[in-house]
Order: sequence, then structure tokens, then C-alpha cells
Amino acid sequence: MIIQIDEIIRIKGTETCYQLEKKCYRNGCVEWRPFKYYTTFADACGAACEREFRTNPTQGIADAFEAARRLSQKYGELLDGALAETAKRATDVDAALQDAA
Repeated sequence: MIIQIDEIIRIKGTETCYQLEKKCYRNGCVEWRPFKYYTTFADACGAACEREFRTNPTQGIADAFEAARRLSQKYGELLDGALAETAKRATDVDAALQDAA
């Protein structure tokens, strides 16, 4: 599973963890390099959200609250979409197993 957060950050699921990856260029080719590892998707999403909030160029408390609201909505939709996709896959696998039995 790969979920694009923005143009330079994404979350990639592997067999053992979820990775935050950053887009890099090497010899003119795009490479995605992991820089943080998490055991759950929710932790990876939370870390990506916190990172985006910390680097947000807001000035003042009102701007910070607005940025927090936007990020909460963005990452909430990511979590909802990923959980819905996982549930759909589980249902598809379950149906396939029942058909095979």
C-alpha cells in the first residue's frame, strides 16, 4: 500500500511496518527513501500530520488553529479511506475463501 501525502512525502506499507518516505532525486531519477518507521498506519499518519503541522508557515494562533483544522480534515479522510480500502480487501478475501470451500 502506498498513500501519497503530498508531492514529497508518502506512507508505504510493507510486510513488517509502515514507512514515511521522502522523494529524492539521484542521477536524474526519482527515488523514495524511508526516513521513519511505524508499526501501525495510524501512527504513521499521526507522525506525517505532526510533521506537516510543525513545518507549516503560520503566523499567529488563529492561523495555527486553521492549519490544525485543515490537517485534521485531510488526515481524517486519509485514515477513513485507508480503513475502508482495508475492509473491502478483507471482504474480498473472505468471499474468495468461501467460494473456494
